[in-house]
Amino acid sequence: MYNPDWSQAEMCGNWIRCYMKYLLDNNLTDKTNVDVETWVGILNLDIDWDTVTVDMWTPKLIFELALWHQKIWDTFRIEAEDRKFEFIPVSMWNPHAVIFLDENINDFDLNRYWKSIESNTEIFPKKVNAEFVNKVSDKEINMRVFERWAWETLACWTWACACIVAWIASWKLLKNEFIRVNLKWWILDIKWSWDMNDSVTMKWKAETVFIWEYTLN
Repeated sequence: MYNPDWSQAEMCGNWIRCYMKYLLDNNLTDKTNVDVETWVGILNLDIDWDTVTVDMWTPKLIFELALWHQKIWDTFRIEAEDRKFEFIPVSMWNPHAVIFLDENINDFDLNRYWKSIESNTEIFPKKVNAEFVNKVSDKEINMRVFERWAWETLACWTWACACIVAWIASWKLLKNEFIRVNLKWWILDIKWSWDMNDSVTMKWKAETVFIWEYTLN
């Protein structure tokens, strides 16, 4: 998976879901359980009609931040523009800074701050994906995602998984139950047991929205 600047991402959960949908719609496989190799490892996918369930592996800390053997529920501080934010570092094989806000994320001027967070290479040598999150209930959150090397992403699976891991590890959400994640243009269901040895599971529908053909001379 390539970003808009042609840098290659380690993996992308949203892309995995679309890829599985494409295989089935175009009769490239008749299997409903498939292993997909990515840049950092193999993901296992199940599909039931148009709903794709993905095993997203076990959550890991961003290794560059684990200098003092801190646990996943420890918070870190970062300055962006005129404000200090607390965040939890999570790696779903790509780096995430999960920021919990009391302010409504739809009213908050996120564009003012996300670029300073994403480009803070003193903390994140390879830059970071910035997530801003509101809690709705023990089983639901709202979030907005700003992708490194890009801009705001309207729907993203790995980013949503990182948020669920951070919130469950902080005792803010129910463990081992599917949590509803409301992204700007999409909805996902994600589950994690709170055991660092257990995988994060995500599921939702995949839909074909357009077909684009390009002719190479």
